[in-house]
Formats: sequence, structure tokens, C-alpha cells
Amino acid sequence: LECGDQACKYGKFVFLNNVGGGSIFCDGYNACIGAQITINNIESIHCSSADACKDANILVVDPQRGFYVECAAAGACTGLRLQIIVNNDVDLFQGIMCGDAACLGATISVTNNGAQFLWIESFECESPESCKQTTFDFDGGDGGIGFMNCKCGERAIEACTGILGIDSCMSGVTQLNCAGAQSCQNLQQQVPNVANGFQVLCNDVASCRAMWLVILLNNNAAVRTTQIKGYRCGSNEACKDAVIQINNEQSGNVQVVVDKIECFATSSCENATFKIVGNVKINRIICMSSTACVNCVVHDVMSNIVTPCQSFLF
Repeated sequence: LECGDQACKYGKFVFLNNVGGGSIFCDGYNACIGAQITINNIESIHCSSADACKDANILVVDPQRGFYVECAAAGACTGLRLQIIVNNDVDLFQGIMCGDAACLGATISVTNNGAQFLWIESFECESPESCKQTTFDFDGGDGGIGFMNCKCGERAIEACTGILGIDSCMSGVTQLNCAGAQSCQNLQQQVPNVANGFQVLCNDVASCRAMWLVILLNNNAAVRTTQIKGYRCGSNEACKDAVIQINNEQSGNVQVVVDKIECFATSSCENATFKIVGNVKINRIICMSSTACVNCVVHDVMSNIVTPCQSFLF
């Protein structure tokens, strides 16, 4: 389906016997605004112009392996309601990508009814207000859904303000990168079942200030998580007043080891609290200046023991 300027505006299209693959291209201004599209067996969706897919309703059934969604222009997918249903055991999507203010207020859901685990290579909300007030719903069903890489606020603040549903997006990821000044400031987020080697990167001024992050590890993952690379607070006030917590609920007395917490600049970990619940060990905390770790503590919640970060110095 290819639509230029206003060509498919408020149209209704049903293609449930699509055998040729192909894609949806909404490439002109208001190309598919308010359209209702039901289609199967496609490779991708492109909303490439201003308001191209604004307020559209799109249902995709059994997309092809490598399927992806691209909302590239300002307002391209504002208010879009996109539902993707997988029944055909596809095991890989390329991803969901939103540009400047592209997915504002959109609702995007992925349901995996197949028997195969569905990997989504990339979830990208990097630009200003790209996923502001966006709702995502990732339902793994019996097969499961996992993500290789999630980028939220990578290049701009307010990229993910008010976003809902990315807990599932972060399952299986290897890092949370809060790049840009204040990019994750005051963020409250739970991240389930991260990959071994997971790390939190807060390398810009106040990038994770007053952030509340809970890393939840339980039995709902194919591989047990035993090793966390650590948290890097690399700039002034990067993790000031932050709370980063690991809940290890994995059965079998599995131990999780956090290799290191790095506090590299003035007040980078001031008043920060690193909480551990369950069998969790922190190897070392590096405080590179005299003010980096002021009032920084590690709180073992189950034993209610609070230890100054300086006690973990390497």
C-alpha cells in the first residue's frame, strides 16, 4: 500500500490475503491520516512525512521476519493505534523507531501468540518528545518477547516523558543509557530480567539525578542473570539523589554480582542509595573525588543494614 499527500486520508483498507509481502508506505503529508488499515504478511510500515499516520488505526497480522515500524517525521505517528499480532512463529523483528515528536500519544502493541520466542532488535525513542505520552504493550504470550536494545532519551530530554509500557521493552537488554544532560532525571522505572553484563550509563550532567530504578530479576527468563557489569555515574551530579535497586527473586539461591559502581565526578553519587534485595553482592565502588560519594550508601533491605559507599572502595 503506497499513499502520497492525503491519498489515503480517512480511507479503509483490508488486505488479509496478502501473499506478496511488501510494505505500507505513507510518504506524503496527511497520507494516511485517520485511515483504517488491516493487513497481513508485510515487511514494514513507513510513516515518513508530517502527520502521515496521525490518528490512523493499523492492524498487522503475521508480519514477516525482520518486520519494522518507522515513524520518521514530526507528528508522523501522533495518536496512531497500531496493533501487531503474531501467530506464525516469526522469531525476529527489526524494531520500532520514532523520530522527533513522531510517536506523540501513540498506542503500539505487540502480541506473540506463536510458539517461538520473538526478539525485537531495537526500540528507539531518541529524539525530542519522540515517544512522549506514548503507550506500549508487549505481550509475550506463550512464546515470549525480548529486546536486544532499548534507547529512550538517547539524544534529548523529554524524549520519553509520560511513556508507558517499556518495562517489557527492557527485558533482556544489556544497558540503560541515559545520554544527555538530565535525560533520565526523576525517571521512575522498573527493568525486568536484564541480560548478564547489564550496565547503567549516566555519563552527562544530572543525567540520572533523582532517578528511581528497580532491576527485577525473577524466573520469567530463559537464562538466569548472575552478573551485572555495574553503574557508571560519570559527570557532575550524574546520580545525585538517585535510588538504584536490585531485587533478586530468582529461585535456587542464585547470586547476582555487581562488578562495580563508578562515581567519577563532583557530587556524582551524592545522597545516592544503592539497594539490594535477596542474594546480591557488590564487589566495589569507585569514588574518584572527595565529594563524589558524600552520603552515598548501600542498603541491604532484607537485613536492613546500611553501609557507606566508601566501605566498598577498591
